[in-house]
Amino acid sequence: PSGWRWLAWAIPPLLAVFLVLPCLRFTFIWDDFEFLREALSFHPSQLLPAAGHDFYRPISRQAYFGLVALLGEHKAVLSHLINAGIVVASILVFQKLAMGVAGSRAGIFAGALFASLGQLPVLVAWSSGVQDLLAILFVATALLLRWKRREAPALVVTACALLSKETAAAFVPALVLLNWILGRKPYDLASALRYGLLLGSWAAIHPGLRELMTSGFHRGATVYI
Repeated sequence: PSGWRWLAWAIPPLLAVFLVLPCLRFTFIWDDFEFLREALSFHPSQLLPAAGHDFYRPISRQAYFGLVALLGEHKAVLSHLINAGIVVASILVFQKLAMGVAGSRAGIFAGALFASLGQLPVLVAWSSGVQDLLAILFVATALLLRWKRREAPALVVTACALLSKETAAAFVPALVLLNWILGRKPYDLASALRYGLLLGSWAAIHPGLRELMTSGFHRGATVYI
């Protein structure tokens, strides 16, 4: 019934919150300390690509940990809460997309399956997991915007996904082919050019990819990339 629809909408995000609750007690681990150290001496120039860096993730590293560094003595717990909030937002966006494509029941079921993924609590427990979480949120939002035929915002959000974690590039073909996947016409072949230019521009400024293209695949500087 329509009066209970809000409750059905709430089930997947509430499920995710329940599953990640044990992770709020974790402290910082591994890469968190390095990113926080950099954030203590934050300067806007750190948002620009710099030679010698393997990765270029200004949104999920410099910007995020710059914010976390300002959160006081409880910054570890608050970072986990922020990550949990990103999980909830991602589920709601994904659920909205699935409901639009396949109907309300299928959308809520898809949202519940997504909320049950075993990786999500790990990404909340590890503050640096925000790199994956932001990429997930931005990719899901880009797919939703493409489904709504809002092309310019979808392109901008895709760029944000790439600047959160490089693996977001694997979803660009799905964005380009979305109309074909859904059986909608026109297929909008111009989107292939737009997203191709975006990927090319991103690769051109990415310090790790530039190092890989100039030095090639060999032991040493590029092995981690």
